Amino acid sequence: MTEHRLSRLSVLVAVVQTAAVVLLIAVPTTLVLALLWTPWSALGVLGVVALVVGGVALGSWLVWKNTSWTVTPEQFVLRSGVFKRTTRTFARNRIRAIDLSAGPLQRLFGLATLHIGTAEQTGSDGSAKLSPVDRASAQQLQAELLPRGVADARVLGRFAPAWLAYAPLSWVPLVIAAGIWGIALQFADGFGELAWDWVIGTAARAGWGVVVTALVVVPLVLGIIGSLLVHAELWWNHRLERDAGLLQVRRGLLTTRTVSLPEERLRGVRVAEPLGVRLAGAAQVEALAIGLKNQGSEGGKNDLSQSNVLLPYAPRDIADAVAAKVLETDGPATAPELLAPHPRQAFLRRRLRVLWVVLGWLVVTVPLVVALLPGWWWAMALGVVVIAAAGLWLARDGWRSLGHRLDEHYLVARSGSLHRTTDALEREAIIGWNVRQSWFQRRRGLVTLEATTGAGSGSVGVLDVATADGIALADAATPGLLTPFLATSSPVPAPR
Repeated sequence: MTEHRLSRLSVLVAVVQTAAVVLLIAVPTTLVLALLWTPWSALGVLGVVALVVGGVALGSWLVWKNTSWTVTPEQFVLRSGVFKRTTRTFARNRIRAIDLSAGPLQRLFGLATLHIGTAEQTGSDGSAKLSPVDRASAQQLQAELLPRGVADARVLGRFAPAWLAYAPLSWVPLVIAAGIWGIALQFADGFGELAWDWVIGTAARAGWGVVVTALVVVPLVLGIIGSLLVHAELWWNHRLERDAGLLQVRRGLLTTRTVSLPEERLRGVRVAEPLGVRLAGAAQVEALAIGLKNQGSEGGKNDLSQSNVLLPYAPRDIADAVAAKVLETDGPATAPELLAPHPRQAFLRRRLRVLWVVLGWLVVTVPLVVALLPGWWWAMALGVVVIAAAGLWLARDGWRSLGHRLDEHYLVARSGSLHRTTDALEREAIIGWNVRQSWFQRRRGLVTLEATTGAGSGSVGVLDVATADGIALADAATPGLLTPFLATSSPVPAPR
């Protein structure tokens, strides 16, 4: 067995990265100290810079010296740790995906970072990171851990620059704007009355309308710009290929990534449609694969949290076509017109939830208006109208979004309003069923089914379907699995 190590250039890369960041802080600090205090103070700053860079160089060398790995016919063994040595063993048949990425500096030196994901979906024990590695060695290790058959690369999908227009329609701009508002509040809290006096003074000169508009519009505009930049960085040069038993996603503008997913792990696809993106007629395609959670469940914290995305936001017909190519079906398995609708009782159930929300609003606001804000009845009434109107629209949209279909190979289920998803799951991948029926569902003759599976987030739900139809669907999808639990009528023996 050959023992492999990180690239010898790892120390140089770490020093260059650290020096760039430290100098951005040290140069203006040195100039200020030299002008306001004494030129000799610059020597102290330079000493700190040298100490930091030297410490990083030493730490990087120790990491390089103490990190190694070996590959056996059955295992991938990683040894790491400077003060505490750790040996981690990964069974090769449990490796689910490999993400090969390279930032601008790594690309300059011909290096890459390798993320290895296994069937363990939570915690750091389920993945390994090798950084930096010679790019040729990284590609060789990727090919060794995910063996392929005869090469027959075919392009299934490719990013179009016009698709950037869908980025501001996702939830990312609101998340960025919320972060800006949070920073602004923290900043204002730190300055106390000075910040409030500045706001009042600005409003006196320009008017409250301008101030409020600026506080709302500017963060949203920055959020839109940020979403465009993030989307371009993630998905520029995107290409989805099927290559000798692997689905490969290549993408990235400054930091390039290559994600490889063995097709033997693939169990279906998900077509995801956030509300804004859906209203624009677009969708995103994700893989339902063993050992990979759906993107949202990771919260973006895991290095492999984007590994299941096969196609970024694209026109819905293109998304359905790419999903069909991935599944190798004759037609678009996820097309909306093929799904069976769910009964109107599902809408009535959602409408009842809106009533509860309105009642909750009244319980909170009526005492406030009566006791503290007697002139604000109009605000309470306006809140009722807005909540009721938005809630009823979402209730109707959520009901109309429900649908399911069963064909020879796949169970297809759709649900959601703010974030609608259409899952196409292989029938052979269903390992069990969870049948849930609340008291309200029993009154309306509805049931919720969850097809449990080892792929994606662990289940595919068929929400609020008619009870008889739902049980028949589950029994048809997995013949014989539910038979022992189904109530059957049998003739009563005649008394002797």
